[in-house]
Amino acid sequence: MNTEVADTNRSILLIYLIEGDGTIALEGKNYEITQGAGVYLGPMETAAISQRGETPTKLLHLIVPIKN
Repeated sequence: MNTEVADTNRSILLIYLIEGDGTIALEGKNYEITQGAGVYLGPMETAAISQRGETPTKLLHLIVPIKN
């Protein structure tokens, strides 16, 4: 399962890995993440997260709009 996280033009994204293990692709590099990891994406940043292993990946995805 891959979850695409994109379009942060007008928002900040906070992603927290609640359960499972995964891989996150940031700026062309892959990083292994485990339960409890958090990721901050600023405006214009994108990431792709994929499950790693047998345990389903559960994410908390918080979108914080940027006021003009």
